[in-house]
Amino acid sequence: MGLLDYVEYDRVQGWRVGRFRGWINTNCYLYRLDDVLIDTGPPNQWAIVRSILLSHPVRAVYVTHHHEDHGGNSAAIHAEFSIPIYVHPRGIRYFEQGFRLQYYRRIIWGMPSAVKVQAFPETIQTEKGLEIVPIHTPGHTDDMVCFYIPQEGWLFTGDLFITTRPRIIRKVEDPLEEMRSLRRVLKYEFQVIFCSHRGMQQRGRQLLQEKLRFLEDIYDQTAHLLKMGKSTTEIAHQLLGAEGFLTWMTGFHFAKKNLIEAFAREILNPNRALNRESRE
Repeated sequence: MGLLDYVEYDRVQGWRVGRFRGWINTNCYLYRLDDVLIDTGPPNQWAIVRSILLSHPVRAVYVTHHHEDHGGNSAAIHAEFSIPIYVHPRGIRYFEQGFRLQYYRRIIWGMPSAVKVQAFPETIQTEKGLEIVPIHTPGHTDDMVCFYIPQEGWLFTGDLFITTRPRIIRKVEDPLEEMRSLRRVLKYEFQVIFCSHRGMQQRGRQLLQEKLRFLEDIYDQTAHLLKMGKSTTEIAHQLLGAEGFLTWMTGFHFAKKNLIEAFAREILNPNRALNRESRE
């Protein structure tokens, strides 16, 4: 499909690219803030990403996390434009050594190539003096970061937001860690967020709070239903509904049950059990 949407907000430009329009997770925004690019789009959209960078040049690329829809064009950008690619230190191995990619991901986003990357510098500033503060926000992946712009009260959220009511996650995700990451970013002063899949959201702070409350509620209900003797399959169906086409298409790599099972592992582990007062 190529270019699906364009947004402009103050000094931020955003392009949504992807092969499929209908499913929000199958396409991704890349954002230009002054002279830097945040995320690179999926590798099967390189032609449109290249044309964007030819008309809107940047001097550096900062990637929220290693997934192919976010960092997938890093190698091509570095090779074509000699632009440095910056990632969280935990992400370096994924970019330089590669990572497992399920078949459905290759179809939807394409296969990224390895590239030499650098860890984020201690101080990040745009050409016009905006400070960029990387905030480590693991959960979705261990290397994910959000980028905070304190002068403007903006937050580039990568995949931390996406929806206020997450019902389906990958097997490898850690929703407990994501809840801690949500609490971490909510300590900062911001309102506007730039989501990699939902675009610019002016009520960003409230949306992140709603997502956190939803996850806390599902966690508490899971704990209650486990005490009643319900299985994780039964709980997932009761709280989140039946598994859908996406679960079957991905061979249960994406599934509602994954969320409940992650919570159950935490709840049933006496050394890690959470409560309202000690979730941080």
